[in-house]
Amino acid sequence: MVTSSMEPPSHCGTLLLSLLILALFPYSTTSSSLAKGYVDHCEAIVPHSTPTVGTIDYQYSSTYISLQNGFFSGGDVLLAPDDDTSNSVPSVPGYFQFYSRSLHPTRTPGIFKLDGSLYLSGPGHAHFGRGRRNWHNAVVVYGFGRTANFDMTGFWSKPSGKICMVGSGRASSNQGRISLKPTAAVLKLNYPEASDISTSLVNGSIESLGAADSPAHFRPVSLLAYAQYNYSYTKIPQARSSCSRHVDDDVVVPEEVLRLFEDGSSSTSTTCSYVQFMFRGWFELERGVTNASCSVLDCRLLGFEPRFMSWSLVGCSEDGRVHMYVTFSRDADSGHFGGAMHPERSFVAEGVWDGEKNRLCVLALPVMIPNNSPVADAFVGGGGNAAVGISLWLPRVLSIEMRSTMIGRIWSEKAVAAASGSTRAMISFRNINVETGIDSLPGVRYKYTRTHDANTKSCRSSSRGRDTGNGMYPDGSSIGDLRFDLSLTNKEGQSTWGSAVPLSLGETFYGYSAGSFNPVLDIETAKLEAGAKPVLLNVSYKLSYGSFNSSSSSSSLRMYVDVSAEGVYNTETGTICMVGCRDGDRMDSDLHENIGNGYPMDCEISVSIQLAPMNASSFDTGIHLNGTIRSTRKKGADPLYFEPIEMSSYNMYAAEAVRTVRRMGAEVVMVLVSKTLSCVLVVLQLLHAKRRPQALPSVSVGTLVVVALGHAAHLVLNFEALFSAAGTNKQVDVLLRSGGWLEANEVVVRLTTLLALLLQLRLLQSAWSARSSSDDDDDAKRKKKSSLWAAERRALGSYCLPLYVAGALIAWLVHQTQSKKLRADVVNARRHGYSVWEALISYAGLLTDGFLLPQIVLNAVGNCAEKALSPPYYVGMTLVRSFPHVYDAYRRSHYYVPSVDSSIIFATPQEGYYSLAWDIVVPLGGVLFAVLIFFQQKLGGSFFLPKRFRSVGDGYELVSVSTI
Repeated sequence: MVTSSMEPPSHCGTLLLSLLILALFPYSTTSSSLAKGYVDHCEAIVPHSTPTVGTIDYQYSSTYISLQNGFFSGGDVLLAPDDDTSNSVPSVPGYFQFYSRSLHPTRTPGIFKLDGSLYLSGPGHAHFGRGRRNWHNAVVVYGFGRTANFDMTGFWSKPSGKICMVGSGRASSNQGRISLKPTAAVLKLNYPEASDISTSLVNGSIESLGAADSPAHFRPVSLLAYAQYNYSYTKIPQARSSCSRHVDDDVVVPEEVLRLFEDGSSSTSTTCSYVQFMFRGWFELERGVTNASCSVLDCRLLGFEPRFMSWSLVGCSEDGRVHMYVTFSRDADSGHFGGAMHPERSFVAEGVWDGEKNRLCVLALPVMIPNNSPVADAFVGGGGNAAVGISLWLPRVLSIEMRSTMIGRIWSEKAVAAASGSTRAMISFRNINVETGIDSLPGVRYKYTRTHDANTKSCRSSSRGRDTGNGMYPDGSSIGDLRFDLSLTNKEGQSTWGSAVPLSLGETFYGYSAGSFNPVLDIETAKLEAGAKPVLLNVSYKLSYGSFNSSSSSSSLRMYVDVSAEGVYNTETGTICMVGCRDGDRMDSDLHENIGNGYPMDCEISVSIQLAPMNASSFDTGIHLNGTIRSTRKKGADPLYFEPIEMSSYNMYAAEAVRTVRRMGAEVVMVLVSKTLSCVLVVLQLLHAKRRPQALPSVSVGTLVVVALGHAAHLVLNFEALFSAAGTNKQVDVLLRSGGWLEANEVVVRLTTLLALLLQLRLLQSAWSARSSSDDDDDAKRKKKSSLWAAERRALGSYCLPLYVAGALIAWLVHQTQSKKLRADVVNARRHGYSVWEALISYAGLLTDGFLLPQIVLNAVGNCAEKALSPPYYVGMTLVRSFPHVYDAYRRSHYYVPSVDSSIIFATPQEGYYSLAWDIVVPLGGVLFAVLIFFQQKLGGSFFLPKRFRSVGDGYELVSVSTI
């Protein structure tokens, strides 16, 4: 017994040992191969050494050696673009990243054992879409070509700054298909222990170790990246001096510059966080001065006239010192994805935040590549004449003409030296991605300059005012009530989406952060001063919307239109009248065709908005506002003229949003209660069938199938909504995030609906089995069941199904008519999205409302007086199906405006026909059917028919009760 019990563990141990040997054998072979490869290819660069046991100093941890967003060239078939990119614009360059996984000292001083991963993403293409949360922002969707991943192991020499590693990897296409077999490679990098502005570039290469004729062989890849760690600042004094010489109080008035810390308090961490935050997004260079860019930046070196600038890999040290690299571009597009370095148009830079002058002072040197040399030979340009000075600060006052939250100047030491005291060549720049949160710093304010023009011209000539009656409109106590998501339509009927974000209301400045305002969570965010509410309030907006013809543009900047506007809001009439301005240097082709750069800002734009009253007195379409953007220039005579653009919105007011959340919660409870009652009623019917087994065969199979299909349709709609979250209305997302318990309750509703369906199927199976069983010895019972099947087929085939088909055809015709009307109204068509599937589901809901029809027809055809259905079941189910219509009528009587259709959880239009007429017809029809069932089971199934139509002597009707 003992021996037997010990044998299985012995066998298991042998098996595990065998598996361990098999697992370690290829590893040891591979390790031996890698060691031989290192000796063959790396021994002369960094000698091999044995790692020692023990911990390593934190400054040489695995995060110390790390490269991000590096540039590479070469590789041919390894990272060639895919062929399926003909319809995408523009091109996206490749980039690489290297991360060290472990770093250990060795027996040789200064030599460290290094394990890491190299990731390369080949050049690809990009196309543009709209963000789910911000329709006005262009979202770049990147479709890269092939990618390659290498696992490398080797050594780093601290004294020489050399890294040599060997390993293997594989490449794959952007669809995940393997395009190359695993290939061995050697990685060589120059990675100094410490770097400064002149030695801040890390270069190297990765080469294939496979045979030249191997399908996995690739040509050498040159690598170039910016060093991030252990940086030594050497140009701070020069940066301060250059900034003091070229950006004095004549250029920047101290009173107009914002202090980061108004109270004088600061710390290294907070200063760094603010400074690093400033460098997000793109900056646009001034274009008003001829050749200004080329007089400061060497266009021959760049190869083009720069228009945009971005900052990448910003590192911050004590006292606000920063180092980074700066990239210039023609367009602010996807060509600079993720801050990937472009050596031919990049500068490495370092600077410091000047707390006294409240500005950033930076000195930058160009990255240069010798002619006909690989990218790995790039170096930082030296000499004082090659340096470029940059200064950046935050304006304290914003206006309609100047809404950038960061502005600055660029100058060249070489250009200034050559000028010999003449007018200094400088480039102004400003940020164009203004939604950074910097504008929310204390001290920023908005200055109105054109409200008089809006009051005298916009309101009188452009307002689409309507009879406001006794309407109540937002008084400004909730800024969220004045933030809109827009649907816009031009003269040709094209439509697009956008937003209107309030920047200031009265003297209170909210900034671009108002764009993320949540009306449910932050209703009390904006409060006017106590006292009487003013009738007229100054207001400023940023209007952004997607281009009507964005497919013709290759730049992400041209994917949307920005209009700065300010004017007057009338709290009594709900009218907003504003003057709008567009930057002439970035005019969109939707508004201005064949217009070149260099035009001044176009402020001949009128914006008028009419809000819907908060106390709507009718169950209307839910439109929150109507408005127009129009040019006040002369049509045909002025090239800047554009056709009017119509605006509308289905936003909720803050109070309405709160009511909607509460209503949604109540409706979830109603659904839960109705489904629970359905389960209870089916259980009561099952108990009734158990007490009266002779009545079970007389239950209409059609009735049970209709009820089961009703539960199934509800489940389908729930899961369809669950898996189509990408198309969910933005406002519903906000509502659900503000009340997450709704989602949990919806899960309970789904489970309860599933239980009701299973119970209904159990009832159907019982009725089917009771009618189909053939083990009865009594001929009368068999004859009765046979007659019931014949009556069921006649009831369904001759009466119910033709009626259902006719109703479906009518529903389809009505849907086609409504679809034509919706297609004529682009805005409502997008909002409602009425499909044939939805029309059929609604019609199925109507059939479920009349679930008793097949039972009534069966009783009439067979003249059955059996009490097949228990009164609690058919009466209770009638009430369950009628209550949604009663509630819908109540909801309409309280003027609920369905600005978000998908916020309706109970009595939804997708589950049946809901209107004032149907809310009356369905409950009355249900009561009528229940009354008919009651009298049929008491007086006979055909009691209400004329005598000549009544069935006489059906087989199962004449069966004596005593024989059962």
